[in-house]
Amino acid sequence: MKHLQIIIIFFLLNFLNSFSQTKKETIYLLFPMNNQKTCEIEDGVGNYNKVKKFRIENKKNSIYFYVCDEKFVFNKIKNFKDTCNIKILSNINIKKISYLLNKYESNNEFKHNLFNIFIVEKISQDKIVKYEVKWNDERLGVQE
Repeated sequence: MKHLQIIIIFFLLNFLNSFSQTKKETIYLLFPMNNQKTCEIEDGVGNYNKVKKFRIENKKNSIYFYVCDEKFVFNKIKNFKDTCNIKILSNINIKKISYLLNKYESNNEFKHNLFNIFIVEKISQDKIVKYEVKWNDERLGVQE
């Protein structure tokens, strides 16, 4: 009987612990494709290259969104993409990349575990597309 009590207590504590996990914050990043801003990124051997701040790389099953040297991955098979009216922008809080970087540095966790991230791209005068993305974490590789 004592073993049964221990097992029940173990499961109860495990159950309660799952509810105490911090909820991920949902973040929306505006991705202005026509923006001409540039930034310098390091190439891995100490050289710096000037690149377009907002870039997209389209692959077979993924779309990579770059903001300077930060990479966000949209998996075309697994992730959520939604086309909506531009009026929805008044109901969501658009953040800048600096907000994500500051939060990441203060928590020192894996980037992809911190947030639910959506890239927002304006596709016409009255339409946007929201892409559910994962923030790539170099310690684990691309999170597709």
